Amino acid sequence: MDFGGLYAFTAIDTYTKEARVVMKTSLTAKAGEEALKQLLKDFGHIDHIQRDGGSEFKAQWLQYAQKHIPSIRTARPYKKNEQSFIERFNGILRKECLGYLKFKKSDIQQVQQTVNEYLSYYHGKRPHMSLYMNTPNEFTQSLTS
Repeated sequence: MDFGGLYAFTAIDTYTKEARVVMKTSLTAKAGEEALKQLLKDFGHIDHIQRDGGSEFKAQWLQYAQKHIPSIRTARPYKKNEQSFIERFNGILRKECLGYLKFKKSDIQQVQQTVNEYLSYYHGKRPHMSLYMNTPNEFTQSLTS
């Protein structure tokens, strides 16, 4: 997602609705690879990833992803319904956290901190209809009980 001088690389676990956001100052394959490394660290393991056809998911990103993720799918252009989970999360992130503001590259640490604080709320206090009005944390805990 484009926020002026900053870009949000977003990911969501479609089962538990756990989400992650990595802010970067460019929308390149190198930045995409760095974001993917962080997402792999955050999630621990990714079995399947779906991406759009953006340039940030080409070359360098793809080489790294193929080494670490067994299943990679590219959504068809202009088929937003193929990416409904992430599109919904991106809308929530804009509406409830960052809005439609534009940020400078120098704002990256503050914006990442704001997003991380929002994700704590999103995972721990914000109920989700698709999780029967549980939070992602409550839902994940119920799986291990």
